[in-house]
Amino acid sequence: MKNTKGLPAQNYNPDLVDRQFEKALSVERFELLTKRVKPKKKVFPLVLHYNPILLDIQRVIKKYAPLLRSSPEPLEIFLPKLVFPAYRRTKYLKEILAPSKLLGTGNVNYTRQETGRVLQV
Repeated sequence: MKNTKGLPAQNYNPDLVDRQFEKALSVERFELLTKRVKPKKKVFPLVLHYNPILLDIQRVIKKYAPLLRSSPEPLEIFLPKLVFPAYRRTKYLKEILAPSKLLGTGNVNYTRQETGRVLQV
């Protein structure tokens, strides 16, 4: 056996280990170094604001999936099992009432048109 000191000690089949090492060593280096391009999967996340009282969206998607596949056009776009729910965090009350966004960019004086005051940022 080659380079398999620890594997048979862990109750792996020695013949299987030897075959797999031989298989790995038989692959040419050039073949291993070639870049493989995976086909892109079109997935459609259904983005919703998280709410604990929200229905089980995955179940709703499964229930109404046949409607998406009822005609050929949506069938090409919405492949089976590629529409899934994704949740985003809702804004906290603090973020709604007191946003932390500045009036402009950089450390420059800005004038307000309506009052004529100069604000230091």
